[in-house]
Amino acid sequence: MSSLKNKPAFPFETIAVALAFSPRVEAMLAEACRMAVLYESRLIVIHVGKKSTETEHKMTELLSKLSIENISVIWREGSVADEVLNVCKSEEVDLLLLGALIKESMFKFYLGSIARTISRKAKCSILLYTEPQLKPKSFQRIVVSGVEHDKTKETIATAVYISIKEKVA
Repeated sequence: MSSLKNKPAFPFETIAVALAFSPRVEAMLAEACRMAVLYESRLIVIHVGKKSTETEHKMTELLSKLSIENISVIWREGSVADEVLNVCKSEEVDLLLLGALIKESMFKFYLGSIARTISRKAKCSILLYTEPQLKPKSFQRIVVSGVEHDKTKETIATAVYISIKEKVA
């Protein structure tokens, strides 16, 4: 059972995406919108950084390109990992989308310290995007870590749920 809502980890009622104004911001936002529409979920954009007229304008521009209604933006300042985790807890997020960088091979990818910290401490499902696309497509394969852990059965069940919704062969 999900420790936040005392229910299974899915269906995903609330999806969040942690965004920075990086070169991949538009692609991550496009992927998040696709997921929110597919899962008929509320979408939360989390941005940790100083809210200014300039950053608010950038965010408004990004969101204006989307055709999604059930979306909100939460601005926080402080430690990125801590604030993302705090928002996930307070908003009862079911699925958190994060960007991750590939380094070396497909089997050995690099997670920055922020993504690594969030992945270890989050009380919700996490989906790491290594190659977010501006024109997102359904997943063709899903990789799940099935280590011996109390949450492994729930993790595998969530992956099966995603693969059914995504129509992964």
